[in-house]
Amino acid sequence: MLEVSNKRTVTTRKEHECYGCAEKIGKGETSIYVRGKEDDQHINFHLHPNCHIVAMKQNLYQEGFPKGAIKHEKQTTEDFSVANTTYPF
Repeated sequence: MLEVSNKRTVTTRKEHECYGCAEKIGKGETSIYVRGKEDDQHINFHLHPNCHIVAMKQNLYQEGFPKGAIKHEKQTTEDFSVANTTYPF
C-alpha cells in the first residue's frame, strides 16, 4: 500500500513521465509531485493533474497504485468530468 506523505502542485523544470498514465509531462507544465513510502521504500513521482484527480476518485492510493494504471482505465473514466474539478488533496 502506498502511504503518501506529501503532495504538491509544481511546475516542472524538465520532462518527467507521469506515473499514472506513463505519458510525458513536458518541461514547464503543471504536475502533481507525490512523495511517500511503499513497502518501506521511499517513492516519489509526478502525475498529470487529471491523472491525480482520477486516482483520487478511484481510490487508487488506498487500493494499490501500479505504474501506468490510469492508462488502461481511460476508456472507463470519461464520465468523471475532470475539467471543472479542483485538486482533491
